[in-house]
Amino acid sequence: LGVSRTPIREALRDLAAEGLVDFDSYRSAIVHVPTLEEAIELYEMRIALDPIAVRKAVARITDEELDKAEAIHRAMLETNDDGRWVELNREFHRILLDASRSPRLTRVITRLRNSAALQVAKSLQAEPAQIQHANHEHAQILDAFRRRDAEAAAELTVRHLQTTLDIIKRYEAARSRSENR
Repeated sequence: LGVSRTPIREALRDLAAEGLVDFDSYRSAIVHVPTLEEAIELYEMRIALDPIAVRKAVARITDEELDKAEAIHRAMLETNDDGRWVELNREFHRILLDASRSPRLTRVITRLRNSAALQVAKSLQAEPAQIQHANHEHAQILDAFRRRDAEAAAELTVRHLQTTLDIIKRYEAARSRSENR
């Protein structure tokens, strides 16, 4: 393709930093396969950190930001494309958490959320009805933000994250049982 190796190496390093690529012992790049242990670690961290950002965000979010989140929520209700839904889901949560106006906290949560995108996609494959359930939870979270109820928004966010983790755990347990047969 007429491209030198340097930009390719840099791109692979960036993908590895995002957790999307692994290097094997021969320094070959392979697509990363998420593990249950990663999912548990990611979601434990998000369950600890997201409520901090949510409480701050509820106090600081603007009506314009709430309107944007609501528009994204409507788009999530209308899409039948799982990949599109996952991207909209990331954007929905980004808007709400960016309102915390806590740049360091937001950067950490964003990295966790980006790493968890593969896990979210896995949860949708495991339980397709999860989209409808998550959409309902998003409506509840948005309502708590609009009411400026920080504790309800934080509690609903934790429940939302825990639901996804529980689905991933069930999926991995079932997959493990089928592989052992």
